[in-house]
Amino acid sequence: MMEDLEREKLYPVVIEVNVKYIKELKLFDKFVITSRYWIENNYIVSDHKAVCSDRKSTMMKAKVKMLLVSEDRLVYDIPPHIKEVFLAEEPIIAHRGE
Repeated sequence: MMEDLEREKLYPVVIEVNVKYIKELKLFDKFVITSRYWIENNYIVSDHKAVCSDRKSTMMKAKVKMLLVSEDRLVYDIPPHIKEVFLAEEPIIAHRGE
């Protein structure tokens, strides 16, 4: 999907972030962030959750809203072929961090 956006010179821009810190993460704690993405109207929306590997407890939750903009800072509708990617399946991406 990112290659399609780059080819079309469209860039995701974060317009809203809501973060809820639930428990403390300390330096060198190992954790996993899982992210889920979907489309609402003309926004790409994502939920993120950080779970501490040792304690198996949720440390943080976040919701992010993005729009697609051109190099000229014009807001664009999400292209149909990008919408199809979201409709085909709900992408989930896991990141590991320390």
